[in-house]
Amino acid sequence: MTFGKTRSAGAPGVYTVIYEYAQRDEGIAAGELGLQLLCSLLPMPSAPAGSVPEGWQWAVARDEFIRFAQRRALGPSTASLVRAAEQRDIPWLRLNDQSLVQLGHGKYQQRIQATVTGRTPHIAVELASDKEETNKILATLGLPVPQQELVQSEDQAVRAGRRIGFPVVTKPYNGNHGRASPSA
Repeated sequence: MTFGKTRSAGAPGVYTVIYEYAQRDEGIAAGELGLQLLCSLLPMPSAPAGSVPEGWQWAVARDEFIRFAQRRALGPSTASLVRAAEQRDIPWLRLNDQSLVQLGHGKYQQRIQATVTGRTPHIAVELASDKEETNKILATLGLPVPQQELVQSEDQAVRAGRRIGFPVVTKPYNGNHGRASPSA
């Protein structure tokens, strides 16, 4: 990205920084990495306490960030479709970590994942099979959805029930109609 501005925030040495990013999580992580780098370059008494973790190394932190960003990057097919949408001034929104993207708004919106569109039944089947992702999408549309939490043991289930509030319903993570997955 190319946009960035820095302005004094009034107090000496305090600045407001605005910068552009394509993806929110990567943009925030890049900003935090930049702050850690700047603080690591300051003389020790000047760096804010806790701003640089003990043993922090720029090369290691940089490489970890690159791997993080690469794992979250849109796939080549999805990225090319998003670029084409941007050239046509079509707004887009990333809906999950698996490159599910919404193009447009309202009645004109379309969902794509790689070269599969919302008109292809495959996406609907995939979303319906993923309880957590389905809940997230329905919630972002303003529909009421139940609170949920994935647990692996009875103790975790009891703790989750206390946090969420009783009564609760349990469902298998990977199964349907009362049948668990073959590996369960």
